[in-house]
Amino acid sequence: MVIFMNYSTPEKRKLYRQYYATCDAIHTQYSAENAARLERWLNGNRRNPPPRYTPPPPTPPYPKEILGMACGAKTRKGAPCKRTDLYLSGRCKFHGGLSTGPKTAEGKAIVALNGLQAKQHQTP
Repeated sequence: MVIFMNYSTPEKRKLYRQYYATCDAIHTQYSAENAARLERWLNGNRRNPPPRYTPPPPTPPYPKEILGMACGAKTRKGAPCKRTDLYLSGRCKFHGGLSTGPKTAEGKAIVALNGLQAKQHQTP
């Protein structure tokens, strides 16, 4: 039995990032509206009841093209990675990489100082 894996491609990763950017914009606007409503209530007449909770707007439907998308990066064995817990980059925690380290000369100088400072040990 052959199981088809939906491996990531640059186009699918772009669609993945666009979907989560859209969701983030919706939730940011919702949070801002609720904060403004609460701020108006705090600065205005408090005899009125506080603003009611409004449920967040529904998120857009998940694109079928990226449903169950796997990382797809080449592993050491040469096979594609099958992990489906992806970062916003469309890659998994092993192949997506969070930080690539400092890139500027200033950043590299700051990191170089880390080994010279005494460690502060905390006692429980």
